[in-house]
Amino acid sequence: MTNIMRPYKDFSPQTEPSGFRVIQYQSPIYFANSDMFVKAVAKASGVDPEKLRKMKKKLEKQKKESAENEEQLTNVNSDEKEKVILNVDTSAFTDVTTIVLDFSTINFVDLVGVKALRRVYTEYEKVNIRVLVAAPNKKVLSILKAAEFFEEYKDSIYIDVSSALGNHSNAEV
Repeated sequence: MTNIMRPYKDFSPQTEPSGFRVIQYQSPIYFANSDMFVKAVAKASGVDPEKLRKMKKKLEKQKKESAENEEQLTNVNSDEKEKVILNVDTSAFTDVTTIVLDFSTINFVDLVGVKALRRVYTEYEKVNIRVLVAAPNKKVLSILKAAEFFEEYKDSIYIDVSSALGNHSNAEV
């Protein structure tokens, strides 16, 4: 595997705010490397959403068993009990709250690449980590629009990395 995904700090004097990981992918995202893109995001961010989900599930199970064994929730109805058990905070496992994908060097994305990008969004959303796309060029942006990705995630696409880091509601594309 080549080193086409690097943490942003490797080539920028800009520092990442706490909780953010800025990653620049330096290759087109298309059918031949779409799975590699998903894996590279996990590696460069230091957060594997599948492993995080498994750890979270294991902790939820332990909490549930502990609560049942100690009968701490005897006066709580079953709906409230489920809310208590399933409310395990992801921050216990990672300090990353937001991943910014710097697309400034990506010159092409095909429909399979868009599908891989959706997968990244979906997997990280499941573990309460927000994904943002920064600095897509006009060609990539037009592909994201044609694939209806832009409409679905327009609040998470920014004109540059600084905008993504600084303000989640302003400077959107």
